[in-house]
Amino acid sequence: MKSALLLSGQMRTWESCYDSLKKYILDPFSPDVFIHTWDTLGSSSISNRGEVGLGDVPLDVAHVKNILKPMEMLVEHFEPRFFDVMDGVSKPRELWCTYHENKGMLPSFYSNLKVKEMKVRVEDQFSFKYDIVFRCRPDLLYLSGIPGHIMDMYKNDPDTLFVPHWNPHRSYALNDVFAFSSSRTIDTYCNLWDMLQNYWDNYQYSIMCETERVLFDYISKFDIEVSRYVPNLMILRYNADRISILSRMMVNNIVPYAVRSYWQRIKPYDNPMPFNMVEVETQTTCNRKCAYCPVHDYPRKKSKMTSSLFKKIVDDLGDIGFDRTFSLMRYNEPLLDKRLPNFVSYAKAVLPECYMKIFTNGDYLTPELFYKLVESGVDTFIVTNHWIEKDGGFVLPENRIYGLLKELKPLDKQHIEVKEYKSGSLMNNRGGLVSILIDTRFNGCNPYDTPGNPMLEVNTLGDVLLCCRQYKDVPCFGNVRDSHVMDIWNSKNFVDTRRMLSEGNLPFDICKRCRHGRWMG
Repeated sequence: MKSALLLSGQMRTWESCYDSLKKYILDPFSPDVFIHTWDTLGSSSISNRGEVGLGDVPLDVAHVKNILKPMEMLVEHFEPRFFDVMDGVSKPRELWCTYHENKGMLPSFYSNLKVKEMKVRVEDQFSFKYDIVFRCRPDLLYLSGIPGHIMDMYKNDPDTLFVPHWNPHRSYALNDVFAFSSSRTIDTYCNLWDMLQNYWDNYQYSIMCETERVLFDYISKFDIEVSRYVPNLMILRYNADRISILSRMMVNNIVPYAVRSYWQRIKPYDNPMPFNMVEVETQTTCNRKCAYCPVHDYPRKKSKMTSSLFKKIVDDLGDIGFDRTFSLMRYNEPLLDKRLPNFVSYAKAVLPECYMKIFTNGDYLTPELFYKLVESGVDTFIVTNHWIEKDGGFVLPENRIYGLLKELKPLDKQHIEVKEYKSGSLMNNRGGLVSILIDTRFNGCNPYDTPGNPMLEVNTLGDVLLCCRQYKDVPCFGNVRDSHVMDIWNSKNFVDTRRMLSEGNLPFDICKRCRHGRWMG
């Protein structure tokens, strides 16, 4: 059986992976090796050695050739701009320098094409086709050989594309680190580059957010059977300390394949969200002017979010399967918006796993509206009752919520949480806009304790703002009308800002004046 090995992409930790590649691929299959790579090793991070910056380390081409003995090898000069534009293919300009999972998409698919072209030249020169072709990254540590039953499946149907699949719940993606099939199928697999500009010209975040989704969508356009199997390798680039490597090798070599396959299917899908809460303001009106709120001193122009913009935001969140808290409020009274039941229904239809929460002062929460919103999908009403100054002291005002609670059935009351703020307590000075600092206690909430801000803030115009304490519309990091929510979230400016704040650096005046978040003394 004539075989070929196509190694493409940055070489990174190839030397550390070589012994396993030799044991499980090179020795059993004796493939002709073809390599396309770049003149620097590329970046890597291995936890037992700390952060390893290999981006500027020149590749020792002679050493690679001496060890891997490729039939053909092409090394090209790499430039950082290749992440955004190279060889006639370009991402949309507004996405340049963003930090998506698609960052390495262009050089990755380009490298696939170039290494395939080497193989095709040899096949054409000697008038034959390889029986089996492996396409993989150089930084893979093979934990065991390809399972015997998978090889039997290949022999019965060599045109099937075989790929490792770490997460069977990700049925919308196709792992891009390793694949094998017939020469014809791998040619199709590697030809994605020819369609990549068309993908970017018809940009959809749900597809273009990562290389694996693009690959899945591309392969789906062809009559190619895809077989996913439990992976027998790991990427030696991150999360690769010695204990992790040893434990995974033991599992691969000791635990029966059937057991690993079953566990892979039933284990819960870890779906980390970039933010834990989304706050969307559908209108700017509030019926109160509380002394501790910026609305008291800084009235805003009345504005309503259009229905189409609201649906656009929800649809964008649907692309990432958002399943955390969705809140309809900012510096307003959300129940003044008569469209709220329809908005809630739409959001729950697109985001069925999200937790729908409405913050309200309770003035307009009638039994009829309560039941209508609960039926639409509201999980919890947070009714806030704040102090007011009266007769030289601080008291809680009358609030109709207490009457409503008496009317509701016991099971219905679970949807309402009343928060009372007594004795003149002031949670925050709203970026320095509120000057009545009656209570100087730090409330301890820290949205930037980690580099990922847990909240996404969108005002009525579609502007994505810094955080929940920002009242005025500056700074703004983009508008959802013009860009996908995640394109804004991953933009370099926003990423850098969140990183600075997580490190205690305060880039904006509102951050320096604000008593919310990291306490700077």
